[in-house]
Amino acid sequence: MTIVLASLAGLGIIGCILLGFVVRNLIIQNVELTDFAEYGLERAYETYKRLKELDSRGAFAADDEVGVTFKEILYTVRDYAEFLGVELEKEIDDELQKE
Repeated sequence: MTIVLASLAGLGIIGCILLGFVVRNLIIQNVELTDFAEYGLERAYETYKRLKELDSRGAFAADDEVGVTFKEILYTVRDYAEFLGVELEKEIDDELQKE
């Protein structure tokens, strides 16, 4: 009886150690994924700002076919921000309100 209890205790300890490693790895992966999503948000916003700089007269944004790209980038920034729970900058919020 003592051998069975000792074996079960040993298996329980090994199981807890393995579970600890699994949880640790999942936390690390979660942090990496969050960092990647934040980087995607930054890149999408920087792309939008750069396009607005290049289109200083607003000719491309007003064009039906090219203007869709501007809108889709804004929607991507909004979706990333919602996913991450990040507050949008006033400029982007104003642009989305124009839609």
